[in-house]
Amino acid sequence: MDLSMDKMIVFVQGKNVSDISLKNKNENSGRVANSYSVRYGEKGAGNYKPIVIDKDLQGMIVTYEDCPAGDYELELKGSASNISVYYEPNVDLAAILVDEEGEPVSGSCTAGTYYIQYGLVDEDGNFTTSPLLGSTDYTITYTLNGEDHTTESAKAGKVKVDLKAGDTLDVQAEAYYLSGYYIHRSGADLGWPSGGYQVAARPAGELTIQVTGGEDRYLLSQLEDQAVYDLKLNYEDATLTGEALDAVQINVDMGDGNLKHEVEQTQDGLRLKLKYSQIPQDTQCGDYTIHLTATYTTQDGPQAISQVIDIPFILEDDRLHLEAELEIPQKYYQLSKIDRSEPMILHVTNRGQPLTDQQLETVKVECQAEDLTLNCTPMPGQSAFSVELADQEGYASGKYEVTARATAEDYFGQTTQAEDGGCIELGRFPWWLRWVVLALVLLAIVVLIWLILNQKILPRQISVRSGSTLFNVDGSRVAGNAKSEFTGKNRRNGALTVSVPKCSADPLVKGGFNLELVAVSPRKVKSAARRAGIVRVNPINGTTIHTIQVGTSTFKKDAQGKFTKVGARPKPAAATKGSKQQNPVLFEVGNNANCVIAGETVAGASFSCTCKLQFL
Repeated sequence: MDLSMDKMIVFVQGKNVSDISLKNKNENSGRVANSYSVRYGEKGAGNYKPIVIDKDLQGMIVTYEDCPAGDYELELKGSASNISVYYEPNVDLAAILVDEEGEPVSGSCTAGTYYIQYGLVDEDGNFTTSPLLGSTDYTITYTLNGEDHTTESAKAGKVKVDLKAGDTLDVQAEAYYLSGYYIHRSGADLGWPSGGYQVAARPAGELTIQVTGGEDRYLLSQLEDQAVYDLKLNYEDATLTGEALDAVQINVDMGDGNLKHEVEQTQDGLRLKLKYSQIPQDTQCGDYTIHLTATYTTQDGPQAISQVIDIPFILEDDRLHLEAELEIPQKYYQLSKIDRSEPMILHVTNRGQPLTDQQLETVKVECQAEDLTLNCTPMPGQSAFSVELADQEGYASGKYEVTARATAEDYFGQTTQAEDGGCIELGRFPWWLRWVVLALVLLAIVVLIWLILNQKILPRQISVRSGSTLFNVDGSRVAGNAKSEFTGKNRRNGALTVSVPKCSADPLVKGGFNLELVAVSPRKVKSAARRAGIVRVNPINGTTIHTIQVGTSTFKKDAQGKFTKVGARPKPAAATKGSKQQNPVLFEVGNNANCVIAGETVAGASFSCTCKLQFL
């Protein structure tokens, strides 16, 4: 059996039939509702005459309920002459709403084409056309917006229904099977929504955009020729063409840039073209991203909106923006050798990039310098112009300002120019001669400085160091400071006089010495570090002075009254003539040199004075 049964009655006819057992492969026969043996009666009704009966007409009847589908085996005891089975299949009537793909509609439905699928179903809800159902008859009545539509059929099937937004659809069904069994079901019985299906507008499907063409980088001059994108639009996997494209709106957002665009229809889709701004040369260049979306209004009304497509690109400014740099490798021109001079070079670039030879041909160059004639010649392959000074007479020596100006017209007809300049000098003599003169002057200055720094001069000041005087008279210490007088500041020659302090107790205590000085240290030595050469030592009040010490040199008065250096060899007589020539010497002293003056007055009082010299 391919259907389960609500009830199955098994009648086994035969003698002594008993212990009937009906089982499937799972040893399951359903529930036994009742079981009894039957035979013909031997007595008739009260007013009827006895009749002849067949006593062999006997058997057993067993009633089963809830029998699952499957194959069964019948077992019994006795002798069976005939077996009959009566059944009631476990089926129900179903009528469901399905879409064009045969999928059941649940909950709600939207505008479109649908089918009411009807028929008998088994206990699992599956449609069945089992022969156990016998002959069938179906009547399907669906109500669309209050109007009934009836379909009759001898077998299960489908009824096509076209629904629009706002429609209301309900149904009722009835079926006859097994020559008398009858089922009737309303829409509610069939599981339809209360009051039927309310048809809503169909939601928009998926709209996609396929973009081809275009580049990721454009030159401004070529934008409108190259920035072309083909757009193919697909709605629910179908390509929109022809009149369907009239319902499409393309939305283009390019941010803060001022580019324009236009959309035109082609045979296979749409075409997006980028355009210059209102004034082409004012079009902004840089990084752009096109944010592209499309909106499609379907025939049913809802709008389908595509996802955003981002199309990045770079717009490069190739308008001429000239930059000029004048290179002057030769700053000085000798008038007699102008024909052999090195030319100036005017380098011309566009935004720092070299010009092509084609661009170079469009550039005009003007070079000016007062009273000079300059010739300009393009230099293909080098993005530059050669600027030469014409070889002609009449040029005057001097400095000249040279100005070079480059002018060109770009793709949009806009004029751009750049200029640069520099200074050149014309002269009669070779350029190197001035350097020789300058070198000689510098050498003379250096020699002069060297001579000045190495010139031997005396210190700025020589005096007795304060507090260094030690003055004794007849063995007693007398307060006072030795006196000094210096002449010859920063000179080659000078003199220094040193005198003992005044003694109020003995006015006869007087004396000192005078030193004739000569410079021995160069000017570059600091004044305090210089030394002084002593060429002569002369006593002051020589009658009372008998010893003079300056530095490490000591002079004593001899028996003739002359002062001679202790340890010195005698000098020739000729060298000592005259009072001023009596003590010729040559020695050096410096800062902190020790000086000693010793003597005795006519009254016999002895005295001595010790002090130190200070060089400032």
